[in-house]
Amino acid sequence: MPRVPDDGAPESELASFFAKPIDEQAAELRALAEEVGALRPPRPPRPFSPIRTLVEAFVLTSLAIFVGWLLWLHWHSLLAGFLPLVLVAGRAFRWRRFAVRDERQSDD
Repeated sequence: MPRVPDDGAPESELASFFAKPIDEQAAELRALAEEVGALRPPRPPRPFSPIRTLVEAFVLTSLAIFVGWLLWLHWHSLLAGFLPLVLVAGRAFRWRRFAVRDERQSDD
């Protein structure tokens, strides 16, 4: 697998001198990993299926509508459930802020 520089400039001889053994070793390691079962051999990409794309879009849209409907229907339950957590976290943050301020004042 030849390396292509990001900037489009040709590789220097020194860079290709060091890249060639690394590429060879990487290919050998990949072949060994495939041989022992650690990696699957590369597969060709799956063909594009318009029907599968349509089904996935329909399922994701349906799921988004369902979650939105649940949130719309039960927003008061979510608010009642999370409000104590928000209040506790806010109170703790306020207490910490005052504790740090008092500690700074006592150091001065």
